[in-house]
Amino acid sequence: MPLRDELAFKAIVAALGDADEVLRNAKRWKSASRWKWWQSSQAVGLAAAGTVIPGVWLVAAPASVVFTYRKMAHVAWAVGQDLGVTVDPVTDILLITGLWTGAVSEEDLTAARAAFGGIDLRALRSNGTAEDAAVARSLLEQAVPGFLGLLGVKLAAYVAGEAGASMAPVIGAGIAGGATAAFVDAFATQARRYYTHKRG
Repeated sequence: MPLRDELAFKAIVAALGDADEVLRNAKRWKSASRWKWWQSSQAVGLAAAGTVIPGVWLVAAPASVVFTYRKMAHVAWAVGQDLGVTVDPVTDILLITGLWTGAVSEEDLTAARAAFGGIDLRALRSNGTAEDAAVARSLLEQAVPGFLGLLGVKLAAYVAGEAGASMAPVIGAGIAGGATAAFVDAFATQARRYYTHKRG
């Protein structure tokens, strides 16, 4: 599996934390948009910090990308909750990611939901084996061919942009933060699109 696809898979698994806890925390905020701001701010802060010292970003990039994707997932779940839709953490994030990358169209959501429905990646976070991970990756690719590849391309472009920004530390922090905020915003837009469709 190409390195970018491996990073994509790791990002997905890492993003799937305790959705119930995330949603409880999100409810404590006055609005979903404020929750989004808080999650985005954390991702932006980490991305910007990684560009302050030239070269550090190259080492920190994978962890920062995974952290950003995790925050994107947390924002997406809160969007669903805000719209009054039942949140299915794994399937919803896979489908929102599919919309975001272009691997899934809105017209294909029903079929893609059925295809992704039997895939549970949460066990991989704690006790999953390498064999379990290989099976899960295979199931993802069978469900929506090119899914991991397209996500990998998106994340690789993000890494390249942030690495470039790190070459100019002062200006780069602003560039890195802006790129991260744009990623979170775009994902939130697709989450709203997805949950509106799911609500019917």
